[in-house]
Amino acid sequence: MEETSNETVLPPWICTFPDFTRTKLATKASYVYSYLSIIAILSFLIIITNSIILIAMILNKKLHRSRYVLILNLCISDLLVGLVFPVVVWGGAGVGDILGSIVSFVSMLTILSIAIERFLKIVLCPYSKKLATSRQLIAVCGGIWLMSAVLFFSVIDKPEAYGYLYHFIIPVLLFIILVVIIVLYLLIFMNVNKQEVSQSQRSTIKRGKFIKSKRVLEGFVMIVALYICCYLPWGVESFRIGILMARNEQDICWRGTIPLYFTICIGILNAVLNPFIYWRRLPDFGDSVKALFKCCCGKYDSKDFENNDSSTTLARQNSRLSNYTKENTIKHNN
Repeated sequence: MEETSNETVLPPWICTFPDFTRTKLATKASYVYSYLSIIAILSFLIIITNSIILIAMILNKKLHRSRYVLILNLCISDLLVGLVFPVVVWGGAGVGDILGSIVSFVSMLTILSIAIERFLKIVLCPYSKKLATSRQLIAVCGGIWLMSAVLFFSVIDKPEAYGYLYHFIIPVLLFIILVVIIVLYLLIFMNVNKQEVSQSQRSTIKRGKFIKSKRVLEGFVMIVALYICCYLPWGVESFRIGILMARNEQDICWRGTIPLYFTICIGILNAVLNPFIYWRRLPDFGDSVKALFKCCCGKYDSKDFENNDSSTTLARQNSRLSNYTKENTIKHNN
């Protein structure tokens, strides 16, 4: 079956793991050099930016709170993206593709876990202090890595099954997860808006804490929005290729098109930009990164790395607001 110029029909070949040397991308030297250069630059930026965030999280006790455990896991997976993807590209078809798929899948599940954790703490169970603790979230992170490893290592010697995962199962899961995340954050912000109305009757200190906590939530939303912008194009293109193979009654194998590789680069860009969101939108991260740079410049101050718990979570605000409303209701009934 011949391949048209717009790549609407894909040629049949023996199933293998991803190998860009067997795609149209490798037909021109300019395409190859451009793609390899982009991967090299993105990988370098990923390693630098995420390493800075990881060092700041290790040194600064402010970032040892439970709500940042999943951010730590996301940062680790992003760092591994920068380390693994050059191996995937230059190493050809093999285990590197499995490792790249694992870290990408971990990022997807971590983004979902962040949304679920915020929903539980802010909306569903604001009174519970034993829910979503640091130990529980660390166990969730371990489960995410284990699940991802089992899923992809099970097809390490089955390129046909890997192709089915790549072009059908993972894109569909991506679409479902994104819908769930959007619904969860809509419910969270509906709850937050109700709380915001009551803040005018509270002290300046409490309003300040609420604003800071809301800013943290908005930072999490920006992380999700960036993930959607970076990975949704890949999901659409990968699923399109799978549907095309099914319509042409071809074997479901991995297929690489120039648009697919372009969307992969966009997806990798997500790991570059995440640290900037942490730095600019999450107050504790911004202070921690500044303290780290001061330390590198020889201006070390131990107070910069102490745990100064000056903010409260939206869950506590929600709990106090609910108690306040209940007390007023009882007084009114009496």
